[in-house]
Amino acid sequence: MAKYSYADFSALRRVRLHQNVTITTDFRRVETDRPFIVFAGLFDRSLGGFIYHNVFAASVKLCFENARLHLLFHEDRTYLNDVTLMNPYVDEVWRQTVDRTLAFEEFDPSSYRRPVPTFDEWEQRAGPEADLLLTPWIMHTGSMRAFANRARLRIPEKRVSALGSKLVDLGLDPTRWFVTLHYREPGYEGRRPDPLRELDPGQAITVTRHVIENLGGQVVRIGHPGMTLFPDLPGFVDISAVPNCFMLQAFAVARSRCLLQLSDSGPMALSQAVGTPTLVCNGVVSGNIFDENSACLPQRILNGDGKVIPIESARRHGLYIRGAIDKILRLKGYRRIKNTTEELLAATDLFLEETKLCQTWRKPSSFRR
Repeated sequence: MAKYSYADFSALRRVRLHQNVTITTDFRRVETDRPFIVFAGLFDRSLGGFIYHNVFAASVKLCFENARLHLLFHEDRTYLNDVTLMNPYVDEVWRQTVDRTLAFEEFDPSSYRRPVPTFDEWEQRAGPEADLLLTPWIMHTGSMRAFANRARLRIPEKRVSALGSKLVDLGLDPTRWFVTLHYREPGYEGRRPDPLRELDPGQAITVTRHVIENLGGQVVRIGHPGMTLFPDLPGFVDISAVPNCFMLQAFAVARSRCLLQLSDSGPMALSQAVGTPTLVCNGVVSGNIFDENSACLPQRILNGDGKVIPIESARRHGLYIRGAIDKILRLKGYRRIKNTTEELLAATDLFLEETKLCQTWRKPSSFRR
């Protein structure tokens, strides 16, 4: 794949600026060591959105022979810095506090107040030197598959040994394969209830038992403190209640055979970003699967007559776009049906068959420069 240089884009920019005059210089042959600067505003602070946008911005950087990646975000959630540490393509981070904003933040669709921008810092830190500004709606998840060389996140090397030892101390056998498991429950701090994306914990317990007792694996549950307690099962390790453990959860996902994401939620972005195959059940939104080794079992959609709409037909008509289904529900009486326990078990069997070559802890994915 041909990569672009700063000179290529400099030429295009100058031609546009001087379109009414005769240009005699072939700017594409300009020799320069100046890097192409990509500046990304990571305004979506949800776990999934923040990870998706990190991967997108890093993948844009990989399109150039010589580039630098600058990220801007607000330090208002504990995991943001950890995710950024997992992004080896970042050259500079602009961390903002609530009372400091830049003009660029006018593009923040998640802001609950209109920012009062300041320009001094933008000027002092060479903001005007940026060649490409990435806003949230440019970094669309559905476009991730278009990258010929998509970036991956990775666990910082200096943390690997301690994190691995921590999982072993918690009871995980380092000689046997395991899956990570996640689903949404109410009670996560700062997140409103979302019945459409929440799962009955009893279904998750059934899947956990199946993996351990029938398939011979181990299960590591990730999540947040306050999730429903599981039975004490041999081969089950629960790290959802470990305080301040995002990096431990990320490490577990990166080394697992696969992530069983039993309901649509943010960790499916994490697993795909580190190269771990991901099974997303109860899928609500199309486009969130960008990794070639991952799969989705979507929720079924019933029309006003109570008949199941074929998945491909529903996708073509945009019924797996979040918000569309709510409007149709009101207008036509359409509704979603969550996956049954039997469907979850069948999908688990199929996906573990697909990933059967991984019989130990997964090896780290290769680092793409």
